[in-house]
Amino acid sequence: FGPNSADKYVTTYARKTFTVTNPSAFTNYLLEVLRDDGVVIYLNGEPVFTNNITANPGYRTYASDSVEPDSYLNTTIPASKIRAGANTLAAEVHQSTPNSSDLMIDVALSGVSVSNVAGFNIAYISSPKDRSVIAPNTAVTLSGMVRSAQTVSQVEFFGDNLSLGVDTTAPYQISWPGA
Repeated sequence: FGPNSADKYVTTYARKTFTVTNPSAFTNYLLEVLRDDGVVIYLNGEPVFTNNITANPGYRTYASDSVEPDSYLNTTIPASKIRAGANTLAAEVHQSTPNSSDLMIDVALSGVSVSNVAGFNIAYISSPKDRSVIAPNTAVTLSGMVRSAQTVSQVEFFGDNLSLGVDTTAPYQISWPGA
C-alpha cells in the first residue's frame, strides 16, 4: 500500500453498488464491519458508521489508534436510508501510522425482516441510534417504528418499567426530558 514502506498510503477506498427492489420489505438493515484501523462507511454518499477516526476525515487523516480486528462492529440502519434500485456502499479505511504493516476491511449489509407479519405486532426504537452516548440530564427524542397487519392506535414508550409517554400518530415519537 504505497511505494515507500516508511510512508504508506494513509487511506484506502472501496465501494460496491447493489440493487434493492423493495427496501420496505425489511424493517431495518444490519451493518457489520471488521476493520484495521479506522473506518468510515457511507451509504449512498451519506456517512452511516464511523469508528476509530475523527468525523469528516481527510485522505491524510490517521486513525485514532492501532487496532487488530477481533470481532465485527454492528449498527442498524433504518430502511428509509435504502433506495429502491441502485444503492452504493462505500468504505474508507485509515491507517494509524505511516509504517503500518497491515490493512483490513470486511463489510456486510443485511436486510432484517419478519417473513410473515400476519398476527404479529413488531415495534422497535429507531432513534436514537444504537450505542448512542447521551449526556446525563439531556432531553432525548425517542422515535419508534411499528409494523403490523392491524391498525395501531398508539405507541407507548417505557424506561425502567415506567411510562415515558404516548404518541397516537406515526411517526411515533416523544421527548424524554432529563434522560
